[in-house]
Amino acid sequence: MLNRYISLLRSRNFFLIWLGQVFSKLGDSLHEIALVWVAIQVSKNDYFAIGLVFFVRFIPYLIFGVVGGVYSDRFNRKMIMIATDILRGLSVLPLTALVLTNQLELWHLSVVLLILTVLRSFFQPALQSFIPDILKKDQLIHANSLLQASYELAGVVGPIIGGFLLSATPAAVVFAIDSVTFFISAFSIFLISYKFSNNLEESSINFGILSEFKGTLDLLGQRRNVLFSILLSAAAILSVAGILRLAIPTYVNEVLEGDSKLLGSIMGMMAIGTMIGALIAGSFQNKSHEKIMFFGWLLYGLMLGFLGLIQHSWAAILIAHLIGIFGAIVDVLLVLIIQVNMPVKFMGKTFSIFSTLANVGDSISGLLIGYLLTKLQIPYVFVLSSICTILVGILGLYLTYKEKKIGRFW
Repeated sequence: MLNRYISLLRSRNFFLIWLGQVFSKLGDSLHEIALVWVAIQVSKNDYFAIGLVFFVRFIPYLIFGVVGGVYSDRFNRKMIMIATDILRGLSVLPLTALVLTNQLELWHLSVVLLILTVLRSFFQPALQSFIPDILKKDQLIHANSLLQASYELAGVVGPIIGGFLLSATPAAVVFAIDSVTFFISAFSIFLISYKFSNNLEESSINFGILSEFKGTLDLLGQRRNVLFSILLSAAAILSVAGILRLAIPTYVNEVLEGDSKLLGSIMGMMAIGTMIGALIAGSFQNKSHEKIMFFGWLLYGLMLGFLGLIQHSWAAILIAHLIGIFGAIVDVLLVLIIQVNMPVKFMGKTFSIFSTLANVGDSISGLLIGYLLTKLQIPYVFVLSSICTILVGILGLYLTYKEKKIGRFW
């Protein structure tokens, strides 16, 4: 398996896209920690206001999520990625100036986050649809695994570097570095050898966005393995995202009676598990990807339930590691299911549909879990999330079995 990853990195085009994304994700990790840090300072510890800032950045997905997918299927994906990376780099630069001049306010952060979300709505479906353009089908699972593992590594290393930089330099330096990483990514993509081939018929260009979106939904209705993979995974994200963001820190503080070091250990082991899980997913070359993915959701839910019920730090760290492994397997296989089963001209729109559902679910989950934490004991919140996620896994396995047996979902 290691030879396959090495072979992938010897591919000039994939190496360039991988290198650019590693820098970009590292910059994102630096950006996130700096963003929270300056938001706390600017708001004078108004956590509700900070929460609203982070909540509103998901709003553009409702408007631009599908639009980004349509455009990534219509036009040159390479140029879309270059343009959005350059614009993202330029969007972050004003934060550097505002921090240096002590003029930064929360609304500045909100505007920049909204712009970044709009641009991400175009970049992400273009990227995920671009990978099959430059690789063979049997290389996709290893490519997705390597990218996911690299993202998680950047997610571990980034906060460490960011914390050091924030303690030694102004936050403006971190924002400037984040801006530069976008430009590095854009230049890396620019160097890729790629000849754009318009996959749409001439008449299709004249269709409206809603018409193309409807066409994608019609196709998903026929390819129900993809449809149910998307819908059920979005439902699982709605169930678990708030647990990761809110319930685990609360659990560490109130149940385990731990400090920030213990929280860091738990989240760090989860991230390491995610890196390992992403690489493990690369071994599922000729397996039933839907079956493995739904089984992964089942085990993910099971581990969440265990995590909420135990009261020992060492056990929590171990279970968090397993949660990371199962979560990465799900992430890698879901991307692969879409890439393998959807035609090129529908791929961007399909990814944008999932991204929109996932990000909306993510934001709602935070509000939902936050509400439940005020009404229920912490272990009950974990168990409730666990049951919902397990049901997603069981339903998905049933539908996969039914399709295999009789050739259809119903």
